[in-house]
Amino acid sequence: MSVNPRVLLSIDYEPVFALFRHYDGLTDPNQRRELDAGFTLRAIDPILEQLGDSKASIYLVGEIAEWYPEVPQKIVSAGHELGLHCHIHRPLVDVKELADDIRASASWCKQYNVRGYRAPMIGISEAAYPLLDVSGFLYSSSIYA
Repeated sequence: MSVNPRVLLSIDYEPVFALFRHYDGLTDPNQRRELDAGFTLRAIDPILEQLGDSKASIYLVGEIAEWYPEVPQKIVSAGHELGLHCHIHRPLVDVKELADDIRASASWCKQYNVRGYRAPMIGISEAAYPLLDVSGFLYSSSIYA
C-alpha cells in the first residue's frame, strides 16, 4: 500500500489592511483601493508560484476582483478553486447586509462559477445558510457562531 499524503489548504485572500479592524468602517471604494496600493495585485503571483503544483481553495474578497480583474483569472488559471470571502472585508451582522454584500460580487462569482463561501472573520449565523443556498453557493467554509 502506498501512502499519498494530502494537505488541504485554503487561503483567505484579502487586502492587507483588512487585518487591522481599524479600517472596518472605511467603505469608500476609492479610499480602500488607495490603501491597498496595489499590494494584492503584486502578491498573487509569488503566492501562486509558491504553491507550485499544489492546489488550494482561495477565498477572494470581491473588491479585489473589481480593482484587479486579473487576480481571479490568475487563481483559476493556476488550477485553484475560487471562493467568495465577502465583497468588503468587515463583520456582516445581519442577513440583509450579507445579501447586499453577495450581490456586489455576483458578476465575477458567476463568471468564475464560484460555489464556496467563507464569511469574514470566519463567523456566520445560521440565518445566513438559506441565503447562501439561494445565491448559488454549494457550501460554506465558515464557522457557525
